[in-house]
Amino acid sequence: MREKGFSILEVILAAAFFIIFATASVVAVLQSMNANRLGVEMSITNQFASEGIEAVKSIKNQSFSNLAATTSAGLRRHPTNNIWEFYGTSNTLAQNAADDYIRTIKIEGVNRDGGNIVSSGGTLDPDTKKITSTVSWNFNSARPETISLITYLSDWEEPISVNGDGVLVYGRTGNTIPRANFYTNSDNTFAANSDTIAGAAGRNFVIKTSPTKQEAIVGYVDSNTLRVMCYDGINWTSEWSTTVGGTGTTRRFDIAYEYQTGDVMVLYSSDAGTNELDYQTKDGGLGCGSSNWVDQAAFDSPGTSGVVTWVKLSADSRSGSNILAAAWADMGRDLQAAIWDGTSWTQRTTALETTLECRGNCNSSPTIPNGDSFDIDFESSSGNLMVVWGSGGSGSGNGAFYNKCDGGAPPSCIWNVSRTAINGMVNDATSLDISSNPNTDDILFASIGDGGSDLQAARWSGSAPWNGSNDLDTTALTPVAGSSLVATGWLINGSTTRGIVVFANSSTQSQRIHGFVWNGSSFVRQGTDTTPWFTPTPLLGTPRWYDIQMDPKNKDKLMFLVSNSVNDLFAKRLEMDSTGTFFTWTDPTYADGTALETNLVQATTSPFYFGYWRNP
Repeated sequence: MREKGFSILEVILAAAFFIIFATASVVAVLQSMNANRLGVEMSITNQFASEGIEAVKSIKNQSFSNLAATTSAGLRRHPTNNIWEFYGTSNTLAQNAADDYIRTIKIEGVNRDGGNIVSSGGTLDPDTKKITSTVSWNFNSARPETISLITYLSDWEEPISVNGDGVLVYGRTGNTIPRANFYTNSDNTFAANSDTIAGAAGRNFVIKTSPTKQEAIVGYVDSNTLRVMCYDGINWTSEWSTTVGGTGTTRRFDIAYEYQTGDVMVLYSSDAGTNELDYQTKDGGLGCGSSNWVDQAAFDSPGTSGVVTWVKLSADSRSGSNILAAAWADMGRDLQAAIWDGTSWTQRTTALETTLECRGNCNSSPTIPNGDSFDIDFESSSGNLMVVWGSGGSGSGNGAFYNKCDGGAPPSCIWNVSRTAINGMVNDATSLDISSNPNTDDILFASIGDGGSDLQAARWSGSAPWNGSNDLDTTALTPVAGSSLVATGWLINGSTTRGIVVFANSSTQSQRIHGFVWNGSSFVRQGTDTTPWFTPTPLLGTPRWYDIQMDPKNKDKLMFLVSNSVNDLFAKRLEMDSTGTFFTWTDPTYADGTALETNLVQATTSPFYFGYWRNP
């Protein structure tokens, strides 16, 4: 009988079919496993790449200028303040030694053609950047993988600071929130009063704006506490506060930005006779926020030994400079100065003056300098530093003096051996002001004394001597404690430059604007005692604090602001034509009426401050 079974051929065919189906099944399983693994890894890499995009947005929000072009950048959270920053050339998310995830950030400029972004041609848009976050890894040794996420970031805050716009800050009686008025140059309008952020009823105010981004730092004192605020173009934030002493009758702090880095400094009195000054700084790459400030070590001055009562800071305005300068006065009428090179202070070994001018009888008690009797500024081209002041010492023979530090940053900056009298200034200088021509090394000086109530003025050309004129007006308003009754500035239109002096007059026209113009060779009065330069509506009242701020973008314009004895606040704009012979005063439109404020906390000692936006 023949047995049934499988032939060899059948077995081979069956085995072949089995292998085919088994292989297909294995392949299907492996593909499914690979797909699942790839899905997991793609999810991880997408999250890693997305984190890179969000981190760059955070850096951009600190300052759009942080987005410099690069082909490969890494990221990290700063170890001190936990804020995102660029660091290294890439980031690694560990998986295993061969298959780590590597992330790089690429930042590129963007061109536009008629408003649309184009890959070639067009015109560079300085306010937009293309951001690419790329993550690369090895799925296996033969299969590298890459994903990229792309976004575009724009400097949408930048239009706020165009065409000479600015912001005014001040305190209002009965209100613990300092007020702000935003100014628009295009229609010469101050917007309605608005709140900043809760703090206190401020007395002394300073506002300075960043040269590198949309940011303003405000300091103000109520009683003996200095409070610092920050504005980023959208929101006000409360930064920090500290005790500076006093009662608001002298200004014990000031603020300045370094022009190259955008780093900002607040310098203030420690209210002590040793380590008299303290200061805090904020990196220009960081935005508003109390954690971004560094409280530096207080320093002791070899030229002052009393509590510091007045502080002034000035910045070297050359674009590549990080130099700042400070001058301060103490309870004993000593005046001293120091220069900051971007990292540290260099001080003089002796005081500039030991008998600083004060209001009234300087030999009586107390002898605190109680007027705006010194000032400090840099020559705009050379970067040399100028300090001027009034002296109340017996036998001075001259009321106005100066000292210079030539050569820019220390240690090359060299101070004059001793003070030098400003030629032609024979009157006391109780209230004074200087300002630098933004295009040259010219500096303008003017002062009023309480001894004879005389106005005097001088111009510095960049080299000695000063060109001075004494007794320009002998009926100026007598300075009172904490008053500033003269202000200076420059107007430039094309090739024409004029120096501006505005002062308070005690005549029957005292509530009007009186002034002189430096025309390049002499001071020329604008109007007379009985026919003033400008009669505003309403009248200004009895002045207490004058201030001039020059428009850094429209140099043919400046803003003059004044408080009066009944705590009103006014602002007036001055504009010059190209010939330098026609000047136009205008009353900016106030949304809240004819005065910006009618209830200032006080009328003297910097009760308000106006700042133009400076960032490009």
